[in-house]
Amino acid sequence: MINMPVTVFKFTQAALNKIKVPTKEEKIIQCRDKKERNLLFTISYTGFRRLYLVININGLYYINKNRRFARSNCSRS
Repeated sequence: MINMPVTVFKFTQAALNKIKVPTKEEKIIQCRDKKERNLLFTISYTGFRRLYLVININGLYYINKNRRFARSNCSRS
């Protein structure tokens, strides 16, 4: 499992629009909202954007998939 840093900022439309699509070497950018701490926004190098509801247990994020929580490969920054 690779731990990826998570950028934390207030999600606004203007702030989300400023995020650049990562290069193929970077693969994924992950961001978390300051106010709603359980929201995780990811952008892949293909430009696909996803918004997840996550839970943080002992520094590991778990993504809610089909009413179950699966571990994500990101860490807190």
